[in-house]
Amino acid sequence: APVVRPVTLDPYLRPGERAGDDSMEGRGTSDQLYTKENLPPLADHEIEFNIKDVLNFTAGSSIRSDPKIVGNFRFRILVFPAGTHSTGGAQVSAFVEADPIDGLDARWVFHGVKYQVALLNWTDYRRSVVKADMWTFSKDGIDRGWHDMVRTADLSQETGWLGPGNTLSFRASCYVRSADGMNLSSDYTCKKETGYIGLKNHGATCYMNGLLQSLFHVGEFRRIVYSIDCDEQPDAPGKDDKIEDRGRQLSDEVDGEGKAPQLIEALQNVFYKLQTSDAAVNCRELMKSFGWDTMDAFTQHDAQELNRILCDRLEERMKGTQSDGSIKRLFEGEMENYIECLDVDYTSRRTETFYDIQLNIKGERGQELQNIAESIREFTNEETLEGDNAYEAEGHGKQRAKKGIRFLRFPPVLNLQLKRFHFDLEKMDMVKLNTRFEFPRKLDLTGFAPGE
Repeated sequence: APVVRPVTLDPYLRPGERAGDDSMEGRGTSDQLYTKENLPPLADHEIEFNIKDVLNFTAGSSIRSDPKIVGNFRFRILVFPAGTHSTGGAQVSAFVEADPIDGLDARWVFHGVKYQVALLNWTDYRRSVVKADMWTFSKDGIDRGWHDMVRTADLSQETGWLGPGNTLSFRASCYVRSADGMNLSSDYTCKKETGYIGLKNHGATCYMNGLLQSLFHVGEFRRIVYSIDCDEQPDAPGKDDKIEDRGRQLSDEVDGEGKAPQLIEALQNVFYKLQTSDAAVNCRELMKSFGWDTMDAFTQHDAQELNRILCDRLEERMKGTQSDGSIKRLFEGEMENYIECLDVDYTSRRTETFYDIQLNIKGERGQELQNIAESIREFTNEETLEGDNAYEAEGHGKQRAKKGIRFLRFPPVLNLQLKRFHFDLEKMDMVKLNTRFEFPRKLDLTGFAPGE
């Protein structure tokens, strides 16, 4: 007889359908290869459940398998060997049942879970009943399956539905993503659940929201913002000094006659509402103080530039007050650009201050950088100047030299900007880099500023 390899279950196989060629000679011998013992082993996302003495079950009585975890989705097989009450005991019923892991939020939901249940035929697994579907599992929809797997009247060892000891055998599998949402009731409040409320997105303002919330959570920065007296501050300028016209579309939710609010006052209002409100905060007033119109709200601006504008405005407003220099003391660090000749005693140094550091996530040689430490190391890597690129040292002519940057002092609050946009020479355009980039909860920088 020809050698026939066992085949995997066809997810669309139904009773009476055959996955193999039944017309071949020596069928009796080849069919032995399709007994349950020759089934392929269980996959990582699959579970098998064998139920003994199923003829002793009565309609409506159920039994559950041990659970299986796929990702963070735990499930099990729920079987009614003698059928559910709704079938009157005429059909074997089987379901995939979610069994949430400990610690999962009570409002868990798993969207678009692809699941499959198979009732195995012991003598010829090509006759197994295999059913598949998709479902969003949640607390209110915890199980899903079929009431009509096979007729209870057909359960016998002769038909192949029962194995030794009158055993039913099921397999079930799930393809699932991690829980990606929660079922929220109408009385859900973000502030009550998390302690925070966040900012509304007014188009493409996620970058601004991220920056504002980062600054808000720097306690000293928030204190500085609140300490500024805005009573006599002049109006914030806008584009072409026509904010009344250009900002009118954004002013529907802002008090006043379309007049641009003071930037500092608008920032104070946003911070105050982040502390006291129960719902996400509206940023239209702050956007209007920038002189932005509706189109600006849907344009991706540069977060670093926005941060510089905010800090510059704060520093201008604090000149001559007790808070003068507060922003500088909080965010300003110091670094040194140096060129040191290798063969003669000549060194060039230039010290400069910084409020933020722009870090590559794709190296100068095209390599992907994995974390902040690697990016800072690349930022401070030394470059050797030699040959045609040798350094012109005053009084010494062309000399071999090493060139680099070293940090002299880090600020109390270090602002790191990731350069997610990279110029692609093939496309001749800026492309966003979405590669994974890691950062620790604690960052040890002693190796980058030895003098600190």
